[in-house]
Amino acid sequence: KRYSGQKKIATYNILPLSPKSGVLEWVEDTIPIFDYLMSVGGKLGAHSRYYPSEWDYSSCSRHFNVKTATPEEKRKLFDEVCERHSPALRFFFLERFGHCAESWHTARMKYTRS
Repeated sequence: KRYSGQKKIATYNILPLSPKSGVLEWVEDTIPIFDYLMSVGGKLGAHSRYYPSEWDYSSCSRHFNVKTATPEEKRKLFDEVCERHSPALRFFFLERFGHCAESWHTARMKYTRS
C-alpha cells in the first residue's frame, strides 16, 4: 500500500488468478463484506441480525437462479428478491463507529471514496 502526496491515493498489489479474478493484498483490520453481512461458520451475519424474517443470501440466490427466464421474468424475480432482502451494510458503520459521530462520518467517507 502506498500513498501519493497529499491526495492519499492508496494503491494495492493484485495477484491475477484468471482473467476475471485475483487476490488483493491483505489490508490490516479488515473483514470481507460477505462475512459481515451473511451468516458464516455459525456466526450470525448482520442481515440475519437486523432482518431475521427476511430471505437469506441462499434463498435469494436460489430464487433468482432461473437459467431459462426471459429478461422480463428476470426483472420480476429481481424485484421479488428486493422485496424480501433489505440492505444491511449501513449497520456496519453504526456497529463499528457508532460511539462517535465524527468517527462514523470519517469511516463512511473513507469507504465511499475508496
